[in-house]
Amino acid sequence: MSCTSMSKLPMAPPISLQGFMQRCSDGLEGVLRRAGLSASINDFTPFRVTAWSRSTAASFLRRVGEENRLPLTDHWIDRILGLLGEPVPYHVQLFFAELHDACTASAELSEPLIAQCFEERLTGPAGTPHLDHYAARLGAVFSPTQHEIALRLLARASRFERGVLRSELAGDDSASDLGQVLQTLESDGYLHLHEDRLAFQSNLLRVWWRKHRGGAS
Repeated sequence: MSCTSMSKLPMAPPISLQGFMQRCSDGLEGVLRRAGLSASINDFTPFRVTAWSRSTAASFLRRVGEENRLPLTDHWIDRILGLLGEPVPYHVQLFFAELHDACTASAELSEPLIAQCFEERLTGPAGTPHLDHYAARLGAVFSPTQHEIALRLLARASRFERGVLRSELAGDDSASDLGQVLQTLESDGYLHLHEDRLAFQSNLLRVWWRKHRGGAS
């Protein structure tokens, strides 16, 4: 199946904000804590922005594919969502845009092309401008000591799809620092705890982190 020109991707509707809305993954609480202003968080109402459900993400891909003359079969949609892991809306849109660009370059849509887009365009160097903010924001959220702990934990977790046992993470770090880092990484959507294992919520972020930030030990 060949691909043709692309119309505008559907954009998220404008949001009217009354007061200030905190996006959970922005780590506002950590920033305020570092500045000694933790009490100020009481002035804001936390609003958790979650990932799409798998069915919502599949419906989006089906619709955007039809509107842009790149119809996606259920099998291809399952493959895309399997590679992404958690269907973060921005990541789903980004995957489709990269896949469309690859097809516009006269490639045929196929399962190998989907895998190639994931490995080269999304988690390769070309994907860094879209994902590097996940690493950059940690310096603002954590103290220097906690920042080093966070980078080490994320590097270790990125090596395995199922993550690492929580009991293996104690090391020589203080219980207070380690607990604060783990709580923040979980609440901000980097990691999740399942059956005593800490793993990346997003497979896209995990693979990118392993390739570009996995040097920490």
